[in-house]
Amino acid sequence: VMLSFVEQISDDSETAELHPRSNRFWKIESLPGLELLKNLGEHYLDYAFGLVLAADDLFVNLSKRMDFFAVAEFILQKHSDAIAASRILTSVEHSENVSLADLTYLKWLYEIGYRRFMLSDGLCRREESFNRAMSAMKEFVEYVGEEVGNVSE
Repeated sequence: VMLSFVEQISDDSETAELHPRSNRFWKIESLPGLELLKNLGEHYLDYAFGLVLAADDLFVNLSKRMDFFAVAEFILQKHSDAIAASRILTSVEHSENVSLADLTYLKWLYEIGYRRFMLSDGLCRREESFNRAMSAMKEFVEYVGEEVGNVSE
């Protein structure tokens, strides 16, 4: 279960009560969500199974845009298997080819340690754009020479 805009423990509690055996992922999308992670320290693992970097929402909520880089790394430090979401290969929604900006962003995420990526709803709505994204991801996996997420035929 992915929980959006987790900002306090109670945001997780109801889901945990309804589905006690669920694997819950916290999408960190706001400054209060970041504060929650800071204040819980390593104890957030008592609540959440994993973390999701919701890049677009976080970026918009930062007063200093350049803080995004440190925030992305902070989330990965909190959970080494965190998922990077938002803006992953979105150029193929409207183009036959992946953009340099998309490849650069994907490579940066990979270089700092992200290995799992979540594609956007918009990209996945159309089979053509989804297939282009998967093709670009397969090329990327071949380029870096290691398994990323669950890219398969």
